[in-house]
Amino acid sequence: MNIPVTINIPYLWNGEIITKNDWAPITFLVGPNGTGKTQFAENIRHQLNSNGVNTRYLNAERLAGLEKQQYTYFSHGSPLERGLDIAQFNNLKSYGKDYGLAADAWIILKEKLDVRLRIEAVLSQFFGRTLRLSEEGGFLNPKLQLQGSNGEYGFRSGESHGLKELVSILAFIYDDEHSCLILDEPELHLHPQYQSFLLSEIRKVSGDPLVNPDKKSFVIITHSPFFIDINNIDDLKNLLIFQPTKKPVWISDLDEDDVYRINKVLPRLNTHHKQFFFATKPIFVEGYTDQILLNTIQDKRKQGIGVRGISIIDVGGKNEVDAFYRLSKKLNLDSRAIVDYDVIFDGKLKQTASQDPQVINYLSNEGIGQDLMQVIGTLLNTIDPLTDSLLELDLDLLDSYPELKQLIEKISNATNIEAKRRATLLGILRNELIIRDLVPHKIPNINLIIGKTRKIIDAFKKANIFVLPKGELENYLPSYEGNPYNISDNEKSRLLECEREFLLSATLDEDTFIERYGELITIIDEACETISIDLGPLINAALGDFIHHIQKEFKLKRIMDVESIKTNNMVSWQLYSRVISNITFTRSDDTSFVCRIQLNENIDSSQTLYSFTETTVPSNFNINEE
Repeated sequence: MNIPVTINIPYLWNGEIITKNDWAPITFLVGPNGTGKTQFAENIRHQLNSNGVNTRYLNAERLAGLEKQQYTYFSHGSPLERGLDIAQFNNLKSYGKDYGLAADAWIILKEKLDVRLRIEAVLSQFFGRTLRLSEEGGFLNPKLQLQGSNGEYGFRSGESHGLKELVSILAFIYDDEHSCLILDEPELHLHPQYQSFLLSEIRKVSGDPLVNPDKKSFVIITHSPFFIDINNIDDLKNLLIFQPTKKPVWISDLDEDDVYRINKVLPRLNTHHKQFFFATKPIFVEGYTDQILLNTIQDKRKQGIGVRGISIIDVGGKNEVDAFYRLSKKLNLDSRAIVDYDVIFDGKLKQTASQDPQVINYLSNEGIGQDLMQVIGTLLNTIDPLTDSLLELDLDLLDSYPELKQLIEKISNATNIEAKRRATLLGILRNELIIRDLVPHKIPNINLIIGKTRKIIDAFKKANIFVLPKGELENYLPSYEGNPYNISDNEKSRLLECEREFLLSATLDEDTFIERYGELITIIDEACETISIDLGPLINAALGDFIHHIQKEFKLKRIMDVESIKTNNMVSWQLYSRVISNITFTRSDDTSFVCRIQLNENIDSSQTLYSFTETTVPSNFNINEE
C-alpha cells in the first residue's frame, strides 16, 4: 500500500521528521516502552483516514468497559454493567473509533451474521463454548455456555481477559468495514499459542486493500517475540525498530552479501533469537552455555541488564554471530558480541569488523594499517617461526609445565598450518612468561605476536566485538581443570551444570566475583556497559531532611532521647524507619547532641554507623564520606 505518511513528534527522536511511503500487508512496530510507538500509530491512523483508507485503531486499553468489575464509566457516563445499550449503538461505535476501544465488537457480531458465525466457530471448536447474544431490557448481553454444562454466564462478568481480547480483535479482523487495522499490543493476556493463532488469522486477510478490497493492511505494535513473524526479507523490511534516543528505523537497502547471509539466518529465527528485535543493546554469543553462564553471573551480581535494553542471545556459531550482528547493525541497534579468540582465524565476523569505521580509524592511528584482515594476515605469518621452535622442545623437560606439554601435543597433532597457528597463539596468550623462558631466542618474535594480537583484540573492541583471549569461556571457569586446547561438548555441558549450581547456591560479593572470574568480569562489564543503581544521592537528600528535623526539634527542646524522636510528629519516624534500622541519641547538655544511625542492610550492605550533631550541615551530609 503506497501512501506517504510523514510524522513529527517534537519531543521524540530529536525532533527528526519520519517519512514512510510503503506499507506492507503487516507492519510491525517494536521497541522499549516510551519510545513513541503509540504516538506513531495514532499519527498513522489520522493520515491514512485522511487519504481515504478506512482505518481502525485498537489501543492497549481497548477492553475498557468490559472488565469483570466496573471501575470507570464508558460512553455518556453510562456504565456497561447492564450490557450495551442498543439505543446507543451509534454512539458506542463512534466512541470506540475515536478512542481505540473495542466494546463495539459485539455490535459487529449483532449486525453481521458472517462475522458472528466465524466467531462462534472459533469459540465452539477451540474453546468448547457456545455463544448467545441476549437482548434484555434494551441491552445487548453476550452469554456463553461451556459445552456439556447446564448454565450460561455473562461474557463481561465471567470470561477471562484473554478470551475477551481474542474475540474482540477477531471481530474486527473478520469484519470487512475497515481497510487497515492498527493493533496496540494484540498479545495482551493471550497464551503464546493463542498469539500464534491470532497472527495466523491476521495473515489470512492481510494484503494491499488498494489492490484487493477484500484484504486489510495491519500495523501491529508488539512487545512479544511470539508475535513477530519474519519469514523472508520482505517481512524483515516491514519491521520498524523504535529506540529511546534514535528515530525509528527499518531496513531498506541490502546488498547481495547481506541478502545471502540474512536468508541463511531467517529459517532458524526462533523466539529466543527474536529478542534482539526488542533490545537496544543485543549481545550475541556463540553457544547456549555462554548465554546461560553470562546471564547467571550478571544476575547474581545484581546487574539489571534487561532494564537497560541489554539481551544476551546465543545464536549457534561464529558465522551466525556475524549474521545476527550485521542484521542488527542494519537496524541501527547498538550491537555487541562476545566471542572465542579463534574469531581471529576463521568466520566472517572479522570481515564485518574490518569494515567498521571505528576499527579502520583505530588501526590507522596505531600506525599498523587500515585493513584489519591484512593486519591479521601479518600476525598469522609471524606465528610460524615460534611454532617451529616449540616443536623442537624436549617434552621430557616439560614435566613441570603440564599445560605446555598439552600445547605441544596439540600442535604436533594438528593436520594443517592454520590449526598449528591457532594452538600456538592460544598457548602464547595463556603462557607468555613460561614460553619466553623456554625459547629466549624467540623473545622478539613473541613481543611482536603479543603486541599485534592485543591491538587486534582492541580493534575488534572498537566494533563492540569482545574477544576472549584465553580461548573459550570455559577456560575462565575455576571448575575447569582440563585441557584448555581441547574442550569437548560433553565437558562444556558438565561445566555449565557445575558452575551454574555453584553460582545459584553461593552468596558472593563483587570482590569474590572478580577473584573467581578475573578478566572475564572486565569483558562482561565492557560489553554490557555495566551501570549500578546508585541510591547514594537520594539517601543523602532524605537523611539531610531527617537531620534538619532532629536539629530543629532538639533546639525547641522537643527531642531529648530516641523515644522522643520516634514520637515526634515533625520527625516522621515511621517514614524514616523504613531506611534506618538502628538509632542512638546522646545528649551532652541542652545545646549539643550526637545521633548515630545505621541503615537497613538492603540499602547499605557495609552496615556503617553514621553520626551527626547539632552542628552538622544537613545539605552536606554524605554517607560516602562518613
